[in-house]
Amino acid sequence: MKVFIFQPALPNYRIDLFKKLNNFLNNNLTVYYSDSNLGILSKIKNQYGWAKKIGELIEIFPGIYWQAGSLSINISQADCIVVCGSPRDLSTIFLLIKAKLRNKKTIWWGHYWSSTSTKFRQRIRIYISRLSNAYLFYTDEEVQKFKKAGWKSKKLISALNNGLDLKNISSKRKEYISIERPLNIFFIGRLTKKTNIYLLINALYLIKTKEYKLNIIGDGPEIINIKKTIRRLDLTNVVYLHGEISDEGEISRIANKCSVFVYPGSVGLSLIHAMAYGLPAIVHDNISHQMPEIAAFKNFLTGLNFKENSASDLAKVIKKLMKSNSLRQKMSFNSIKIVSDKFNTKNMSKRFFDFLNKVVN
Repeated sequence: MKVFIFQPALPNYRIDLFKKLNNFLNNNLTVYYSDSNLGILSKIKNQYGWAKKIGELIEIFPGIYWQAGSLSINISQADCIVVCGSPRDLSTIFLLIKAKLRNKKTIWWGHYWSSTSTKFRQRIRIYISRLSNAYLFYTDEEVQKFKKAGWKSKKLISALNNGLDLKNISSKRKEYISIERPLNIFFIGRLTKKTNIYLLINALYLIKTKEYKLNIIGDGPEIINIKKTIRRLDLTNVVYLHGEISDEGEISRIANKCSVFVYPGSVGLSLIHAMAYGLPAIVHDNISHQMPEIAAFKNFLTGLNFKENSASDLAKVIKKLMKSNSLRQKMSFNSIKIVSDKFNTKNMSKRFFDFLNKVVN
């Protein structure tokens, strides 16, 4: 079975998934991608036989894109074509039409709902996705939401439970012993407005203690204003900016010295990354403003919720979790178990391969 996957980018966290899927497919996978500006996430050091770079992702109208070169790919030899489920990519629509005219099986792979979704945009996404033969969502919870929302479809529907390659993380993770852990906070992610990192900084200001240290791994367009905020609130001895880090060894040295993970905005794969280190998570309570990976989080089992956009409630929840060694110990165990069982690239690649077989056959 030959499979073509069209992606707007090839971020580092997808590489292990595609490597494993290519093995399942006996080297019959081709991933077509464009250069992207995802910072350290899109810096590919190695060349892979299954990865083929095509033209740029061009913004042809505000918020509407075209992947140059995608329609010139000869899809006649592919048994199945998988497209990125983004209604903003106009070339995806034409690619699905082209595949349909050539009687090729297609899969729409993407979010059912994301933190930036509106009901109008979601309807557009679903209507466009009907050009495909099958739906592949990010999580099992999205499949259930799709069905509960009343969308009627006879197409095959499944999910991958979006995750990360855990092998490297697991080998570097130190045993979580709550009574021995420094009361430090871990944050990892690209520093954009969706992180709402200022809320966390303000919460630490309200707590007014130097016992809790915040370690921020990441860079992005908000970094200058973040530095200004830290200086203005006199938190330079509380908040530490580590910049972008891709080396898991360096990340582990920081994560293994933290007690909790806090993501004040719309959390995605950063949650899976932190849970893989056994860190209890603190995230806001508005599920509709979270990314699909929030499915891995269970309130009171893997972490605690706080009221969205409330710095005072976030400060309260941080103090509550820091004061309970037993709660953090239990949440650490549950976090590792959940990501090990469901949210990882080993599980994803097997699910992907099984679903491809169902669609093609």
